[in-house]
Amino acid sequence: MTKETESCDLIERVAVTIRRWRLLREVRCVLVGVSGGADSVALLAVLRELARRSDVVGQSGGAWRVAVAHLNHGIRPEAAGDARFVRELCESWRVECVVGDADVPTEAARTGESIESAARRVRYEFLTGAAERVGAQAVAVAHHADDNAETVLHRALRGTGLAGLAGIPVERALGPVRLIRPMLHCRRAEIERFLAAAGLSWREDETNRHLDHRRNFLRHELLPRIRERVNPRASDALLRLAEQAQTASEFLRTEAQRVLDEAAVRGAGVPPATHAGKMPAPWPEALSASVLATAHPAVRSEAIRLLFEHAGLPARDLDAATVARACELLCDPAVNAVNLPRNWRLRRRRDVVRLVPPEGGDAGMR
Repeated sequence: MTKETESCDLIERVAVTIRRWRLLREVRCVLVGVSGGADSVALLAVLRELARRSDVVGQSGGAWRVAVAHLNHGIRPEAAGDARFVRELCESWRVECVVGDADVPTEAARTGESIESAARRVRYEFLTGAAERVGAQAVAVAHHADDNAETVLHRALRGTGLAGLAGIPVERALGPVRLIRPMLHCRRAEIERFLAAAGLSWREDETNRHLDHRRNFLRHELLPRIRERVNPRASDALLRLAEQAQTASEFLRTEAQRVLDEAAVRGAGVPPATHAGKMPAPWPEALSASVLATAHPAVRSEAIRLLFEHAGLPARDLDAATVARACELLCDPAVNAVNLPRNWRLRRRRDVVRLVPPEGGDAGMR
């Protein structure tokens, strides 16, 4: 295989993902999050190349452009060098670049988050603002298939449901724009071959080797041992599991929405909407407990999660214990109220169940 072929392989794989998932629909500008590391440099190079091609198009078949965003998290002393590297790369490629600075350790101390959680939140807030600044409709990040396999393993070991086993989504909402992952179906080895064939350099983040970080432990210690002792193609097996979980999760979600629509008490609140599958519909104020109770337990649990999502409650609050308490209320007439995270409540009177927001009190039950 020639270097030209190796270089083209990754470009074609990304092009297939973009076309299959329509990642550039209604897009005139893609903002690429570039840390300076190997994966993000490869993503920028690939998207820059695809922006020149007529077979990978955006809004109404028209052209789209690439811009870059880089955030210095204020964690590593070498971060200033990373920012300089990204600036110089963008200058040489004539790509618009937005660079920002943050003090993630201070922010984590203020909010009580872990450094990793605070860094993720601050990064996505920065990317959202940078997208608005450059007029981008999509933000592209460099997660790849091996990242996805590690995520599935991490979630399985930590404890997750079917949706968690589905792994990293190829796209999701990020405020007013879409977050897309064009390399999600590419392997790390493909990316490394592409970089070598293209003669591209990048910045190494030494913290990626620190085994006190959970993701690094999975990547450098646990998965290699699993490949050695259990299954040499463990990552492939995890990715197949993610695909199967995604299919099952989509089916459950469709059934759960059908049950919610059927359970909505007409004239008691916001009527069920027609669902296009993209954005949550308004949550119904009143539901029939008996309709929900007769649903399959898996569908019933998913209906509760979907109801919370419609109401705007964060997914991270919806642990198994919370869902189980809600299901108990639906199935046991003796239970008339369940306390939920963030001061929400699920209340039941006879067969009518209402999800009551913090400011709503119990007025809706009188």
